[in-house]
Amino acid sequence: MKRVDQRVACIFFGLAVLPPAQYAAESPKPDLAVIEFGEKTLKLNKHEIKYPFAMDEIIAAIGKPDRSASVANVVHTWDQYGIVAFQKAPGEPIHALQIIYCNDTPQFAPEKLFTGTVLIKDTQFTPSSDRRDLLRAGFAQDRLLTDYYTAKIDGVSLVAKYKRIMYNLEISR
Repeated sequence: MKRVDQRVACIFFGLAVLPPAQYAAESPKPDLAVIEFGEKTLKLNKHEIKYPFAMDEIIAAIGKPDRSASVANVVHTWDQYGIVAFQKAPGEPIHALQIIYCNDTPQFAPEKLFTGTVLIKDTQFTPSSDRRDLLRAGFAQDRLLTDYYTAKIDGVSLVAKYKRIMYNLEISR
C-alpha cells in the first residue's frame, strides 16, 4: 500500500503503530458522504451517535478502523473515510473525532482524505470550504494560533485548522 506524503494535523510523541485484534480492519466499507453535527448527536452514515462517542457505535456506523496507534491516546484511523478518532484507553469513550481534509503530519494519517460534507448549524463544510464558512457557523479565530478556529456548541468543542485551505475539523466533548 502506498502512503500519502501529507500527514494529519496533530503532533504526538512516541508513536507506536498497533494492529489490535478487537479493531482489525474489515472490508468492504460503505460510503460516507455526510456527517451531521447535531445538538446531542453526530450522524455517521445515518447512524446517530450520542455524545460522548462509544467506539462500538462508531464501528456500527462506519466499520472497524483500518489501524490503531498507541500514543498519549489510542488513535484509530479509518483510511477510506479520512477520519481519525482519539480514545484515552481501550474501552473508554472516544473523546475526539477528527475529519481530515488535508493531511500534514504523523503516522496515523489516513490514506484517503474526507471528501464528503460535514453539516454544522446549517453550514456545509467540504474540502473547498473557507474561513467565511467557519465564521458563518460561529467559529472564532484563535488570537495566538491563527491557523485554528474554535467554537463551542451545546457543550461540544469544535476546532478547525484552516490555512488557505481546510486541513481538518475536530469534534470533542
